[in-house]
Amino acid sequence: MHIASTSDRTARHTLQTFAAVAVIWMAASLSYYWLLGALGVEDGLNDAPSFYAAFYAAWTAVAFLAFRNSHFGWLTAEMVNRYLPPASLVAVVLIGIAVIGIPSLPGLPFGSLDGPPHPFEMTSAYFLPKSAEILLQQLLIAVMAIELKFRQLSDVRVAALIGLLFGGAHMMWAVIYPEPVILFRLTSAALLLGTLAPWLILRLRGGFLVSYTVHWALYAWLAPLFWSG
Repeated sequence: MHIASTSDRTARHTLQTFAAVAVIWMAASLSYYWLLGALGVEDGLNDAPSFYAAFYAAWTAVAFLAFRNSHFGWLTAEMVNRYLPPASLVAVVLIGIAVIGIPSLPGLPFGSLDGPPHPFEMTSAYFLPKSAEILLQQLLIAVMAIELKFRQLSDVRVAALIGLLFGGAHMMWAVIYPEPVILFRLTSAALLLGTLAPWLILRLRGGFLVSYTVHWALYAWLAPLFWSG
């Protein structure tokens, strides 16, 4: 992706952009947990997958509209139509993995039915809302990457900064799952994904789709490996 230089991207604008990203991320996260009580469920991704898929899709739409003019003005209808076929193919493959591949793994479902929800407990339905949540995360990462490129940072510096921010944001899990091993694994995985995603988005044609696929695939692969119960 080529980001043209612009003279109106001041440090203040960058801070405002990152603040808006943080507000959207925190609002989505906090409202997720608030709605658990309203719905009377413990684990929204497993217990109310359709609702939370719509929930994260709505937050993705909010984020896109918030940054449509400032960061995605270059996105034309022609470009969207060009990527619809590969995006549809990726969607079919990922659905197949979630519905057929993952349930065939030995030992599923993970976790104790009597214990509290674990961040990596999953069913096939889990990947429906998780896919929408990953889309929101990738969109916010793309916004930050584009903003930093407007500031003329190198791709390596952009990837490193976003990796640190994305990894650091996952430290919030300490409030919910104060287990050092789980927190270390979550943060390490987020650091890796947060560093890789902007590099893919900026360097590859169709990088957003590639980054989304890698994020989804790594999560699906790492989640059962991280489960130790």
